[in-house]
Amino acid sequence: MISIAGMGASVALNVVDAVRDREIERMRDAPAAARGIEAFRARIGGIETAAELIEDDEVYAFVMNAFGLEDRIFAKGMMRKILESDPDDRRSLVNRLTDPRFAKLHDALGLHDGTARLVSPRRQEEVVDLYLATRFEAGISSQNEIVGAALAFRRAAAEVKSPFDILKDPETGRVMRRALGLPDAVARLDIDRQAAMITQRFDLTRLSDPNEVEKIVRKFTVISEALSGAGAMRSAAVQILSDAARGAGAPLPLDLAVRANARWS
Repeated sequence: MISIAGMGASVALNVVDAVRDREIERMRDAPAAARGIEAFRARIGGIETAAELIEDDEVYAFVMNAFGLEDRIFAKGMMRKILESDPDDRRSLVNRLTDPRFAKLHDALGLHDGTARLVSPRRQEEVVDLYLATRFEAGISSQNEIVGAALAFRRAAAEVKSPFDILKDPETGRVMRRALGLPDAVARLDIDRQAAMITQRFDLTRLSDPNEVEKIVRKFTVISEALSGAGAMRSAAVQILSDAARGAGAPLPLDLAVRANARWS
């Protein structure tokens, strides 16, 4: 994994973008990853139930890592209940969990009714690619959480249909709030109020445009870098945001943050 230690977030993001494809290919060929990919391809097509998946430690761990759920690998009983949940029942466990990772895993596997979805090689390769992307992002995030959040937002943006798709994940919510000039304290408000603030300031259909996604990512990165004290202040707008975050004056009004943000976009 490439080292971005000591770099500012903006510089680190540029470096990561430049080497991402090469680094992922290196990960693909690394012995541990190659063994996991081979085992997944060889056996996932024959797994038809949640119980069968969980009994296969190697394939189960691979899938959990692919969906960023390595911290839940040992919760096998809970994971079986989630994977067996009926998605059409609003009271089922998978629908009661707020963490979007569980729903994504459940939908991708389709093990709740015996109609496994990872039979085709195309779907299997999608999970392999997701595994590599997730592990790459985790490695980057462990070195610089601002860059890690930016990478995660890029990947999640294409699936956003409503403000709640953003807010259900703390990291994507933080990226959007900061890019729109909303103070981090907004995260403590009622979720409906947060959703209203986002839709008032940004047309979410714009997230289908990679250029719009990149504008958000870059704004988030610069603001976060300034608020963390990493890097020099590059504009009056960033100075205002940084002073407000450090308590060096009156709290920054939301409309002022948005106007300041727009001036340097």
